[in-house]
Amino acid sequence: MDVNIKLYHIALPDFKSGGMENWGLVKYRESFLLYSPEESTPYYKYKVAQIVAHETTHMWFGNWVTCHWWSDIWLNEGFANYFEDYITSLIEPELGAGDMLVIGSLHTAYDGDSDTGSPPITNKNINSPSEIMSQFGPISYQKAGSVIRMMHHLIGDEAFKAGLNNYLLHNQFGSGYPDKLYSALTRGVDDFMSLSNYPNINFTSIMDSWITRSGHPILQVDVNKEDSTITLTQKRFYINSSHSSGEIYKIPITYTIDTNFDFSNTKPAFIMENKTHVLYIREIRENLTTPIFNIQETGLYRVNYDNHTWLNIAELLKGNRREEIHYLNRAKIVNDLFAFLFADKVKFVLLKNVLQFLENETEYAVWSVAIRGFKKLRNFYLGSDTLALIDKFVQKLTKNAISKLGYKVRDEDNSATLRTRMELLVFVCRLGHQGCINNLVALFQDFKNNGKWIHPSLREAAYCMGLKHGNGDDYDFLWNRMATTNVVNEMSLIKEVLGCSNEQAKLNSYLVSMLGENSPMKTQDLYIPLISVLGEYSNVNTIVEILKQNVFLWKSIYVNFDIVLSNIASAMHTKKEIDAYNAWLTSCNKCGSSAVKSAKDALDVAMEKINWAEQHTIDIRSSLENNARAITPSILLLVLSIITLAF
Repeated sequence: MDVNIKLYHIALPDFKSGGMENWGLVKYRESFLLYSPEESTPYYKYKVAQIVAHETTHMWFGNWVTCHWWSDIWLNEGFANYFEDYITSLIEPELGAGDMLVIGSLHTAYDGDSDTGSPPITNKNINSPSEIMSQFGPISYQKAGSVIRMMHHLIGDEAFKAGLNNYLLHNQFGSGYPDKLYSALTRGVDDFMSLSNYPNINFTSIMDSWITRSGHPILQVDVNKEDSTITLTQKRFYINSSHSSGEIYKIPITYTIDTNFDFSNTKPAFIMENKTHVLYIREIRENLTTPIFNIQETGLYRVNYDNHTWLNIAELLKGNRREEIHYLNRAKIVNDLFAFLFADKVKFVLLKNVLQFLENETEYAVWSVAIRGFKKLRNFYLGSDTLALIDKFVQKLTKNAISKLGYKVRDEDNSATLRTRMELLVFVCRLGHQGCINNLVALFQDFKNNGKWIHPSLREAAYCMGLKHGNGDDYDFLWNRMATTNVVNEMSLIKEVLGCSNEQAKLNSYLVSMLGENSPMKTQDLYIPLISVLGEYSNVNTIVEILKQNVFLWKSIYVNFDIVLSNIASAMHTKKEIDAYNAWLTSCNKCGSSAVKSAKDALDVAMEKINWAEQHTIDIRSSLENNARAITPSILLLVLSIITLAF
């Protein structure tokens, strides 16, 4: 296509969105367009590239061809979501954007698509302004982008590019519809015969099964050595195990087996169209074969295995064949196991056994997913005795990684190494890892007292630990730095870490003064103080008291007051806190009925978490208290068999 259209990019000092596409002019928040190599973290380098790619994609998917109605906003946002990382990975591979398609976009899609109320990607019930706004979320963005990625791997590069060119050329300056997209891609498929290996498969019917149906599947894999079969069963995945429904998806199946692992071929072996499918694998009888499904997680489906196979996978990961399993599949195993734990599909003892391999793991993608999973698990047990056991286990898993990465940046560190160290140090310091705390506090004090430069990738951990284990002078030092720096990424980082302070008076001042008439806080950043202070569980009651005293002011400043009340509700971790907050909400005439309803819905979710934690405390504590005692695979299998019978 001959696209001779100028496109300008501008940074605005106060802008609500991260970025916004317009014909010829894309607007950005400063921190998402301006990058300083000496002062910005590796995350911001990636984020700037990602958002610029996202907004530039809208020049074609959104401006050149615009979705006909909000019900199909995914035709704009799904492609922008996919290409933001895909294009970045082609231009700047070192940033690891290709991996973010999985651990960022796809895993976000799972999280937003696991409830009974999850809508389909094409949602025909969109008529009011509020319904339109509800479309701008993980379903239209991350889930749609993940489906597009899955189809790209299914039909291949040539058919994919030819199909998109057909779609854009034939609909230029007009409206886009799903059927028009499918027809254009089908022409590409036919021209390159890219579905010739799948008899009687219609491309449109595959797309329809993902675009018009809610949810996503879990693939149950059962290996039977006696008759050399692998039985696959699909069903819709729900995070609440009590729900079930009959959706059937047309799943592009990829797999490899340990007799000859090959994680490079992401072309599906077949399309699973029915609820069950049986594979005959000769090697199963001849060897103790272990299959791994969903290569590089190119498919939008979770994978659960029978107990024998999970234990075989655990042994492979703990042994010298760990790196034969692609790191994105190792990340998938971690992500799926945490999801299955929270959905009551596996027991903690299995998760603990499989995740032992993290003791030797160094890949960013795997650690990023593991940290996210452990953060969620820790949130269930904040304020309880079980938390100390979880933290001890996590510190054991992270010990070797911390030792290899160290507390200093090296000249040879690439972007992935910098981000791995950054996320691990932020995480383990908050767990109370004394070596981490001592090193990062020393870095901060050297910076504060002697002006010694801290590498941007270490600043979040150093600033937070400096505040948490310092005094009011440390808070004032960072406050003044925030007020005087002209580096927007540094300013944003300091705003986010000020909540780490252990000085109650400073936290009170942060929450109140930042919302006053002469506040230095920009409108775009109004929620940062609240989220920052809520990051420390011990601050919840303080925030509630400040809210009660300033409810009228807060409501006048926060346009979406329901977000404020809901975020506070989500931070509750005891029944006493929930009951007290619920009673206040009921009596709060100034809060507004809509905001109160949102907050009470969030309290219901918080209560569900408390109930889940109570139900699983014995299981988790017994597993972790026996951590020092070796558990052989045969003993673990016996335990899992008993658990399976009991549940």
